[in-house]
Amino acid sequence: MPLDEKIKGLIIPSGNEKDDIERAKAAIKYNTENSSNIPYIVSGLGPDTNIALGYEENEENKELDFHEKLYDFMINNTKGTFGIDIKSVNSIENILYTFPKGTEGKYILFSYPLHLKRFEKIINKAKEKGKISENLEIEFVPTRQTLKHFIYEKMGTIKRIKDMKRI
Repeated sequence: MPLDEKIKGLIIPSGNEKDDIERAKAAIKYNTENSSNIPYIVSGLGPDTNIALGYEENEENKELDFHEKLYDFMINNTKGTFGIDIKSVNSIENILYTFPKGTEGKYILFSYPLHLKRFEKIINKAKEKGKISENLEIEFVPTRQTLKHFIYEKMGTIKRIKDMKRI
């Protein structure tokens, strides 16, 4: 079976702009190096994406929650083959909204190593609680990790323990 028939999507969780672009570059590199055309899925682009793209009115003239640089980067550096989750605002929602119950198959998720460890815990707990399919397989591809990432993950440990109870 060709690589791109086996893998259903390359997942790019959004967060801050620098990490977003690094994750997107890693996913694009993966497709390029494997001569594949696996669709990209940007998780957590922002709830105002439809307004930013002109599908809805910005009636309140509000500042938009929309990761424009990541969206533009994907449009300019891919063939436009990507899906968007616009509801996620954290890593737990990245998993629950990107992989609603019944979603099966193999996907690849890109982020820095400590973030991937957090995703692995979320996925395992979500499977255990029946929130996502047991037949969902996630491969993790690490991007560069900095001291800032290490500090961020360590400082947020208590909050993340509380968040995990929401699964």
